[in-house]
Amino acid sequence: MALKKRLMYNEAMDQVDGYVDLGTEDSMGRCNKVSGHALVFTIQFLKKKFKQPIAHYFVEGTIETEKLAVLIKNIVRTIHAARFNVVSTVCDQGPTNIGAMNLLKKFDGLTSEDNYFFVDKRKVHIIFDVPHLFKSIRNNFFQAGVMKYKGKEAKWSHLKEAEEKKRNFLNFPKITQTVVNPTYKTKMRVKFAAAHQKDVLPRKRENVSEKSNHQESWNYYLKH
Repeated sequence: MALKKRLMYNEAMDQVDGYVDLGTEDSMGRCNKVSGHALVFTIQFLKKKFKQPIAHYFVEGTIETEKLAVLIKNIVRTIHAARFNVVSTVCDQGPTNIGAMNLLKKFDGLTSEDNYFFVDKRKVHIIFDVPHLFKSIRNNFFQAGVMKYKGKEAKWSHLKEAEEKKRNFLNFPKITQTVVNPTYKTKMRVKFAAAHQKDVLPRKRENVSEKSNHQESWNYYLKH
């Protein structure tokens, strides 16, 4: 979460707030760098509709992978001490998050193929946030222009064909210029990232790929 950089004197604590602060008394704690972001941890129940932020830290821009791994373990231990069971962690696929997850697995002698780690011999699964997975798929597809999976191939150019034909006679409500030519801001929106994977496309794709011989590939891609 981005914050406006600012230093303020906290009279109650007799300290200046606004610096990087990871909440510990050791070398991971406060430093003389001005904070620009907040790192927030939230707990969410599986069987009840309940979500609550439980910890926040002030960082400069991002946080070092090693420090994030330590914080994750400390927070999981704290939740366990409160008699809750942590089933999984959920995060996006940012380099720091992936690095921390890999480091936690390495601590336990696990491989990159494993999707869990241990905290005090209790298994914690690793789940990547689904909305961000949509964006990651779209970004990789957009940059490469082609997606291959199990011998099948889909091309980004087919989306552009769909958008162009839509202007004349087809009904592609989700395939717009914003989808096929995303800007920096629209790349952050999940609804645009998921648009090309909606079931509206299989119903009409034969009109686009009848000449490009990729109908079967699109069919396979959209099902998987």
